[in-house]
Amino acid sequence: MSDNKYKKILEKSYQDLAADVVAGIMATDDQPKAFQFLRILEKAVEAIPQELKEDAQLADFYQDLIIKLEFIALPSLNDKEILTLLKNNFCYQFKLDGYDLKRKIRIKLLSILLIEDRNKLKEEFKKILLENNEEITKNFEIKIVKDWVKNYTSKIGLDSKDKLARAQYMTGLKSNKNISAAEYENLKVLFDFFDILNTASDTPDGLEEEYPMMVNGKLHIFRKGVLEPVHESKAVEEALKNYSPDEKIDSINEDVSRDVLSEQPSQKILSVSTPEKPKTISRTTELEEILDSYSPSSLEYKAISQEIMRLKKTEARKNAKR
Repeated sequence: MSDNKYKKILEKSYQDLAADVVAGIMATDDQPKAFQFLRILEKAVEAIPQELKEDAQLADFYQDLIIKLEFIALPSLNDKEILTLLKNNFCYQFKLDGYDLKRKIRIKLLSILLIEDRNKLKEEFKKILLENNEEITKNFEIKIVKDWVKNYTSKIGLDSKDKLARAQYMTGLKSNKNISAAEYENLKVLFDFFDILNTASDTPDGLEEEYPMMVNGKLHIFRKGVLEPVHESKAVEEALKNYSPDEKIDSINEDVSRDVLSEQPSQKILSVSTPEKPKTISRTTELEEILDSYSPSSLEYKAISQEIMRLKKTEARKNAKR
């Protein structure tokens, strides 16, 4: 007999609440909360199989929520879960506004210490794409994911390194009347993802880590085999120079330990409506305002976050001595 506590998910009020919670998680791309709620829903659904079998609509409702949570929590899932998700629901991501699969996969790969293990997982991802039977185009002669991947590699090559051939291939698709603009963008996501999988992590182009480097006295970031100059404030440059991947700054009080990464950027305090002398923005405030302009997986985001915590810790120590 099913555990009564899990039957709560059968109630309409709980369904409405669950939908609202998932919508909030998706709006903020909250990976930890997505993972936590995912496990709760999975356990509840598994506990009442008979009830859900008798109500297919409700079963589909919770399955839909679970898939959404899996995409948001993707870096926290184990390899098997991600492979299953992408094999059966790769195209579901196109329903999620602004979803960035490449960023999620990169975060997952960064959590794997051994480069050879990253490459093995990339090969497994490629394999499941070649087994994916989802429809990604409706009116073109090629319709499903695995056939598109096969066509792409046959035209571009297995290593996907011929940029001219790829550009010509994509131009042909874009001008094809049987492929809608939305379908073209979805195919581009598929091929971009496949190109990432085709690039080994032990090559400059495939390395997931990013490193700050000084070139001719100017700060650059080595990203995907390319040196990108840093065109930012002195505060950002200093944060990148000071960044230490292995450093962990422990909080020393409640104020310092709050999650500064999830906070809204503070209001700018420079006055532009009066001729009065502008106030000076602290380095911490400047960094907090800049932080949200970067992806959480980027080196800049990590360096700025670390510098903010370091500055807050220093300031707290100064205040404690007063």
